Amino acid sequence: MDDDEDMFEWEARTRSRLTDPSTSHEAAASVMHKMTKIRREVLHYFVRRQWMTDLDLQTHFEHHGSTYRTRRSELTEMGYIADSGAKQVQSGSNRIVWTITELGKKAANLFPIE
Repeated sequence: MDDDEDMFEWEARTRSRLTDPSTSHEAAASVMHKMTKIRREVLHYFVRRQWMTDLDLQTHFEHHGSTYRTRRSELTEMGYIADSGAKQVQSGSNRIVWTITELGKKAANLFPIE
């Protein structure tokens, strides 16, 4: 961890906490750039829709836990999905509208849904 990097940023980037054992850090690093089935599903859904909120994503996949939001977050870290800068009010809350990037569209061609 760099001196300029705070603990929150480091944990968000690595998907593990500083207090986790070394095996957790190794596991987090090993899966960060793999294109899992759920990541591919989310990526392809973004290709079809072009933009959506996390609530739209949860509704589409009929899953209201964090699984699909986390995959969207990972795809965002990979540069495949980005914050559009727009907000949408849903269920009484302002929500970020996410959009597919050009890199994300190219990745979708490389990683078909099996």
